[in-house]
Amino acid sequence: TTTTTTTSELSSQVKEIVAKISSEIGQDGLKILVFVDSTPQAEKAFRKALLMRRPQDFVLIVNVVEDTLEGVSKISPSIILSDPKFFESITKAKKDAGAKISAEYTEKCRKEGVEHFHAAVVHTKGPTETSQFIADVGTNIVFVGTRGLTGFHHMMSGSFSNYILHHTTCDVIIVKK
Repeated sequence: TTTTTTTSELSSQVKEIVAKISSEIGQDGLKILVFVDSTPQAEKAFRKALLMRRPQDFVLIVNVVEDTLEGVSKISPSIILSDPKFFESITKAKKDAGAKISAEYTEKCRKEGVEHFHAAVVHTKGPTETSQFIADVGTNIVFVGTRGLTGFHHMMSGSFSNYILHHTTCDVIIVKK
């Protein structure tokens, strides 16, 4: 199944996901979280997770929609100030793209015969909430791709995989470009 959430609904979504995992996971099954987006690196992370999972494991596929305009606001804060609907339109576009990505990965799981999985679009205020989501779900291992950004692009968008690596308590596998 696929779900979408807003920040205010994050806690209830975590409860829903934990309940689903608890009802489906095998006795010694792991909770495997895979962060996905539209990049080839996310696809590689997904494939790596499927290769390493066992039949009793639960695969949680997550597309994160951050409620920020970090890169845009650093480049041109006047864009945000000149049009109050700008932020809303960007967030809606991100949510729509996330729902499409989650649907695609739901289909991939079905085609690959993954029995225990859930795909979700998680809307957060940033990396801190994302790492809290990982903990609240009780994740055992995270798979995340890296885009390999350097220089200016890295400075503008930061490194999601690096943040997850250093701010979670579970194992993290970063799948390189």
